[in-house]
Amino acid sequence: MNFAGGVGAIRASPLTTMDLSRITPLLEYLSPAQLVAGSAVVLIFAFAMRRLVFSSLAAVPGPWYASISGFYLAVQKLRLRQGRAIDSMFATHGPVVRIANDTIALRDISDAKLVYGFPKNEGMYSAYTIMGNHQGFSTPDLKEHNRRRKALLPHWLPANLALHRQRFFGCIAALVEHLKSANGKEPVDCLVVMKHVMVDVTALSVIDVNVNAMEGLRHGHVHRLSDAASDYPKAMTLRNVLPGVVWRTLAMCSPRWYRFWNAEKIIWDVPAEKFRELRALEANTAHSDDAALETAIKSESHPCLMQRLIDFSPTPLPDETIITECAANFVAGVETSATTTSFGLWELSRRPDVLSRLREELQLHVVDMSSLDVDSLPYLDAFVKEVLRLYAVVPSLLLRTVPSDVDKLSIRGYAIPAGTAIGAQAWSIHRNAAVFPDPDYFEPERWLKDDPAQKV
Repeated sequence: MNFAGGVGAIRASPLTTMDLSRITPLLEYLSPAQLVAGSAVVLIFAFAMRRLVFSSLAAVPGPWYASISGFYLAVQKLRLRQGRAIDSMFATHGPVVRIANDTIALRDISDAKLVYGFPKNEGMYSAYTIMGNHQGFSTPDLKEHNRRRKALLPHWLPANLALHRQRFFGCIAALVEHLKSANGKEPVDCLVVMKHVMVDVTALSVIDVNVNAMEGLRHGHVHRLSDAASDYPKAMTLRNVLPGVVWRTLAMCSPRWYRFWNAEKIIWDVPAEKFRELRALEANTAHSDDAALETAIKSESHPCLMQRLIDFSPTPLPDETIITECAANFVAGVETSATTTSFGLWELSRRPDVLSRLREELQLHVVDMSSLDVDSLPYLDAFVKEVLRLYAVVPSLLLRTVPSDVDKLSIRGYAIPAGTAIGAQAWSIHRNAAVFPDPDYFEPERWLKDDPAQKV
């Protein structure tokens, strides 16, 4: 090859001259803005093709627009329709669906069993920290998760909950009085009412405080924890998808928007105040022989969750962990329980046959509330299971991450590489027509049959 011509020879080459002769008029015709826009379109197209065609998940079926980015799913989540959107994908594409660039959703319980031993997906669970602290639900470290589970579990055992029964009856009595005051002539917003009931129940059980939320509601006052527990998951979703400056601007829109924006701190402050009170009592007890003071700290009749966490051994839990776990119980125990209970009441309002059978069983087996034995009420148990089937507390995905030490995970013939976010959707599993005939029909009687597939 002859390079004697140097740069001049290169400039004079036919190929270079031909290329420039074609491109130069185009460059003269387009404005700088059009060039930038055209370049952006080319880059976006190349980016989309890379994810659609060259991704390691390209063989997994799913809508093309979801495979390109997580924007579609984020919009559905903000619309509170993520579960329905994913269920629609299952109907179109089958039981294994690619719902985002690096995320797989599963419809069948047999597939779900393959992945729920994997680590939690940090991208999802990090959104549910409280004041920067992981709760047991979101803790990615398995060892720490097990330690917290060991500390929390004894409080929710039936034997311990029975210690709180009389106090819970007081919450139910307040609900009954509220309904009586309506006298069947005024509409009752079940969701608002049940949130206040759950605030009372949770506060008594978790921090041993009677906040009298239902009493306040009877006089037209909405308790701050009722709104905060409802706002928190929505606020965390918005915080994670909006630019920081937009998120902070929301706080200035109105007092209600400020409470929405501040939901996390409201939920934190209530148990934090009780924690400081208990620590102060402990400090006083250390310098006093007063047995009454000791009794005030540790009630043997109904020990609250916070006190159990303070007393946890052999390795004490950090103060922030104790407050975080108690705050998390308000998140987990108020909005979720109130929503599911409200759906149950809604079904009773439109199904007189179910209401009649349930009332008949209660009248036959329950003499008074102190002798209530749930195990002797099979139809009530079936009713609750059917409510949970159709209106699950967590209907959509709880994501896991395929770990790097898993070799060639294959689900229904699709290779799933390490690092993939993957999870099953309860909403769709609970509506599997092969297991639950006529799945959208509310039928408690289906749980009275001995069907192992349903129980799984």
